Amino acid sequence: MPARFLKTAYEPPHNGLVEMRKRGLPWLAASSILIIVVLVASVSYLFMRDQQRGFLDKDSLFSSSAEERNRSSENPEEAKIAPLEAITITLPTMATISDDIEATESKPPNPLELESEEAEEEDEREEEVESSTAMVEEATSAIPWVDESTPSEEKEEESGGVEEIEEQVEVTIAVPIPADHSDSSEEEPMRGDYPDDFHRRTEKITTTPLPSTVATGVVIPSSSSSPSTTSSASTTSTSVSTLAPSPPSSAPPRSPLLPISEFTRAAITATNEICADIARNILMAGGNAVDASIAGAFCLGGVEPAAGGLGGGMIMTVFQKATGRCEVVNGREAAPMRVETAEWQKNPRLRENGYTSIAVPGALHGLLSAYRRFRSSRVEWAELIQPTIQLVEAGFPVSPSLAEAVNYRAAEINETAGMRDIFLPTGVPIKTGDVLRDARLADTLRKIASSRDPSHLFYRGEPAERIVHEIKAKGGHIAKSDLVLFSSSIEDALTVDMENGSRICGPSPPSSFAALQAGIKIMEALNVSSSTSEELFTHYLIEATKIALNLREELGDSVSSDLLSNLTSPSFIESLAAEIGETATRRDRVLPSVSDISTSHLNVVDDQGNAVALTMGLNRPFGALRRSESLGFVWNNALSAFSHSSDHPNGFHPKKRPMSGAIPFVVVEKKSGEVELVGGATHDSSSFSALLSTLSRLILRADHLDESIVAPRIDVESGAFESDALVLIRALSARGHSSLSPLLGRSSGGATPLVKRMSDGRLLAVCDPRGRVDRCARGI
Repeated sequence: MPARFLKTAYEPPHNGLVEMRKRGLPWLAASSILIIVVLVASVSYLFMRDQQRGFLDKDSLFSSSAEERNRSSENPEEAKIAPLEAITITLPTMATISDDIEATESKPPNPLELESEEAEEEDEREEEVESSTAMVEEATSAIPWVDESTPSEEKEEESGGVEEIEEQVEVTIAVPIPADHSDSSEEEPMRGDYPDDFHRRTEKITTTPLPSTVATGVVIPSSSSSPSTTSSASTTSTSVSTLAPSPPSSAPPRSPLLPISEFTRAAITATNEICADIARNILMAGGNAVDASIAGAFCLGGVEPAAGGLGGGMIMTVFQKATGRCEVVNGREAAPMRVETAEWQKNPRLRENGYTSIAVPGALHGLLSAYRRFRSSRVEWAELIQPTIQLVEAGFPVSPSLAEAVNYRAAEINETAGMRDIFLPTGVPIKTGDVLRDARLADTLRKIASSRDPSHLFYRGEPAERIVHEIKAKGGHIAKSDLVLFSSSIEDALTVDMENGSRICGPSPPSSFAALQAGIKIMEALNVSSSTSEELFTHYLIEATKIALNLREELGDSVSSDLLSNLTSPSFIESLAAEIGETATRRDRVLPSVSDISTSHLNVVDDQGNAVALTMGLNRPFGALRRSESLGFVWNNALSAFSHSSDHPNGFHPKKRPMSGAIPFVVVEKKSGEVELVGGATHDSSSFSALLSTLSRLILRADHLDESIVAPRIDVESGAFESDALVLIRALSARGHSSLSPLLGRSSGGATPLVKRMSDGRLLAVCDPRGRVDRCARGI
């Protein structure tokens, strides 16, 4: 049973006890009062003593609680700590009891009798206090956290030998209590605290210092939640590493604003924690970052069918430590050869949903190309897919993001039997935690895993025949020749060098990374640094995002390399930065041609220093809202991502890939050749400004990893601003940003899971609460 401490302070009125005995009150009542006296005296004595000695030694408390947790479970994945709650119980003070006794007796006490009785009583009380104090100290040593309130001063008055306490002293101690306040031995697994009002809750963080050392692989919780430390499921080492040097007592260490996972050899962040587990297991089996990312991608396609899979596309940025090169695998969907675009003019809905919106899927071809080019040769192709086969066949829990997507498009999902049978099996949307199975998808994956040539099977074999038959029967455009001629590509990444010595790598178009390069170089040209105020930083961010989004409208698949290099030329960047002043500028707002707002993302850094950032998707949540009747996966609607005009750089042409908002990036330190940062963003129209904000804060302002993610995001297109900071909004309005619309809490998109390598080699992995995932980080 956890210790619960009382909230009181007192000095016993000795004359009350003497008179009680003198008047012959029952001994049982006297004994009860004496027991209360001793208990309350113990707490008071301990409190006053520890006020002089600094109360409790927190280091010993953390050490003790850590040892308790290690003994509580042999499996670190099962180590849990219940949330902390402060329980306060107030007992009546002895002054109150004394008043009740004195009310029954008006005879004044004899001072001589009081003196002798008090001496005997004092000896007994001191022995009881010493015994009780020892027991209290023993119970206190197991408490993992102490919340100390400032005690009020005791006021003492002497009146006829009677001491009275006029004010109560309060001491609140937080103790671990199960969420249901029951004594059940079964504890709920620790879940991340990611409510919609997360930003407002982070403002309540206390300055109580965290322990300076943590076990490798543990998750450090936000101090706005339970101030405890819980072993992550990814823990594989018990070595101890220092999170930060102990600062001087006048400057307590900064409390993290988000759960940060720390690893020493390898790290993964994914938009589904099951897939992060699978990727981690591949690394532990000897695979490299590419092997792990492929396994994680198959998993994401299986358990997050609204945001990727065999029916969609992927883009991957790969950094190889041995060569120092960044390369990109482009598996974005491509347009079929024969499409009657005139039909789109008559009925725009044809390019938005249904079989007429489906482009040639590229995810499988891209993943297989990456495996053939970068594999470790220590893990077989089938081993990368087998975990997902088992998941979708046996059943997997529905994630919050999948449940949200189903609820968002429930009416449209209900229109077709293939979608309805899986996602609305009882007529209502599936919910978080429901078990989902897909035997058809499991069978398709099993054939791909066992094939000697998976790309030949899928794009030329029996699955290809089924795809063509199904799509043509429903009025779609994909022919057998479109599948046969499809090919993913592997090319050198675009790179941009920063003045601080960092090099940012990312994909060429159809990715939007080229526009992001220009955006961050504009921020650098504006001299954004750690001294830049939040108001000025946000103003610059809005203006730089406007410029970069307009530049993105000039991009498309197969644009010239000269245009791409000009985007980051010093003279061009300086001219763009010069357009930004102290107030908002009016620019012609163009409708964005990039519409893929439903993606999954995965980051991997392995123990050899290699890194992968991978983004995959279907273009919109559930893509075309059609599921392959024979193969089990959901189809993309990538044809809707083309611009309406064929003359636009992103206009429709056969075999062309539409522009994408996917921006998987890797940041490398040029001097050492080591990975600095790996990341990307997921499913939201604000993902571009989210990434520009995150990179600018980390690279230019040197913000902490968690600070860069928690910082309020802004969707420049809509004006939605994740902030209830009215002072900041008024200041921005004074600069001309009059269209800002404050949001209460966080948006559900634009999540930016990251992995950051520290100068001492530690790997920090952090999730984004916007991604609706509790714990996305795993590692070794």
